[in-house]
Amino acid sequence: MAILELLEVSKRFGGLQAVNRCSFAVEERTITGLIGPNGAGKSTLFNLISGVLRPDRGRILFQGEEIQGLKPHQIARRGLGRTFQLSRIFPKLTLWENLMVVTEDAPRARALLELAGLWPLRDHYAYELSFGQQKLLDLIRVMMLEPRLVLLDEPAAGINPTMRNRILEVIQLLNAQGTTFLIIEHDMDVIMEHCHWVIALNFGEVIAQGPPEAVRTDEEVLRAYFGG
Repeated sequence: MAILELLEVSKRFGGLQAVNRCSFAVEERTITGLIGPNGAGKSTLFNLISGVLRPDRGRILFQGEEIQGLKPHQIARRGLGRTFQLSRIFPKLTLWENLMVVTEDAPRARALLELAGLWPLRDHYAYELSFGQQKLLDLIRVMMLEPRLVLLDEPAAGINPTMRNRILEVIQLLNAQGTTFLIIEHDMDVIMEHCHWVIALNFGEVIAQGPPEAVRTDEEVLRAYFGG
């Protein structure tokens, strides 16, 4: 069953067609990868899904209901969360306070901090964390609202291998508990090892979708990345 559906979604900025008639579905309880070269339209697509931008045309359905045109906080309350390339934590609050700002659900905050391996650091200020730990905190902060679907923008980028593996492990654990993920990722090893399904974009259009191995070897995807 699809938790998210995009139907002929388009977005133009002046003379640039950033997203062009995109249609795809994200199945519930999966980890789906969104790939494509720089400028392919991935971040614009996330902004459209999360309500930061409105599409020029097309429909976006979350759990069967149209959400295009809703504001980001309205979409978040329906159960669709999002992280960004740069974490949006509160650096001068403790880890515990960062979670309590979202909702004062102490048992859930403790469970998430323990899941992420951050419970011993709960009274530390967020700015004291490493970049990877901050991204991990950002992820579990989004999880405080118990989203059904989370959009992750390059969760493994720019961090050391140990923290990278830890973040991916937490994503897998949350997915096993029922959370669906749509992930923008440039690291094909992450895509191959952790995604159930992959959608490839180029120039704002879906050029391939399917299991990771099939998309990685797709001729149009190879041309998009390597030319020829």
